[in-house]
Amino acid sequence: MNKEIENYLAWKGTYATRACNNYRIWLERFNNRTKKSIGDVNIDDIIKFNSYLKTKFQPTTIQYATIIIKNFFEFHKLQGVSCISPSIIKVPRATACSYQPIVKDECLRLLSEIDTSSFVGLQRNIMVRILYETGIRVSELTDLNVSSINTSNKSAIISTKKTTQKRRIVWGSETNSLLCDFIKIRKSINTNPALFIGTKAGGEVSNRITTRSVQRTIKLLCEKAEIVSKITPHSFRHGKAHRILESGGNPKDVQAILGHVNPVSSFVYLQWNDMEFEKRARMFVEN
Repeated sequence: MNKEIENYLAWKGTYATRACNNYRIWLERFNNRTKKSIGDVNIDDIIKFNSYLKTKFQPTTIQYATIIIKNFFEFHKLQGVSCISPSIIKVPRATACSYQPIVKDECLRLLSEIDTSSFVGLQRNIMVRILYETGIRVSELTDLNVSSINTSNKSAIISTKKTTQKRRIVWGSETNSLLCDFIKIRKSINTNPALFIGTKAGGEVSNRITTRSVQRTIKLLCEKAEIVSKITPHSFRHGKAHRILESGGNPKDVQAILGHVNPVSSFVYLQWNDMEFEKRARMFVEN
């Protein structure tokens, strides 16, 4: 099945380059578990793989992996390859993940744990600030280039993920000042266009930081700051949506600033946590 996987990923790469990395991981796992040719895979293999996933992964991950496998067979079925019908591969339901929105105090605690005297520390500080102040997606953060940054008006033009439409993100004066210093250092390291670059244990740098690296950084900072809330890079996006509303904004503002094409997507970010719910609910209680 190796040849079919490579053919599928080559096609996938023509329009979703980043997704190919994840698709390869799951397809190779499936291939290593089944050890069959594409034409010999049957529904029992799908069921066994699903059972294996249940012992190691969360429901949302299992759902994602199943979608990849279903799409893989659907692609080859459309090419006339003799293989299992994708219609009998059922994608399991999974409850949508509810992200905890980060609040200002938590963000300040994260920043307080960062030593900005080093390049790595300064980079981490700026990444946290941009996540918090703009509500940018983590994949959009890692895609930022040095040339994207306009320090004159404290903004950048980025491509909205999934739609490639352009939108502007903006940040504050303190973050902009740090960015100016950071960019000077960043340009002296290498000529790669990426704004944020990865670092290795030996001090070497990679071309561009990965989303996984950002996730690990946020987790590490939360542990240092002893923050018990489950804060992830996506929590910054939810936190931005909440602050927009608390400052008098409306769902239309959330849609524009976070880069949602479908306004329904914006409402997902407006779920209240327990404290917010009680605060709002008591506004409508008759004494």
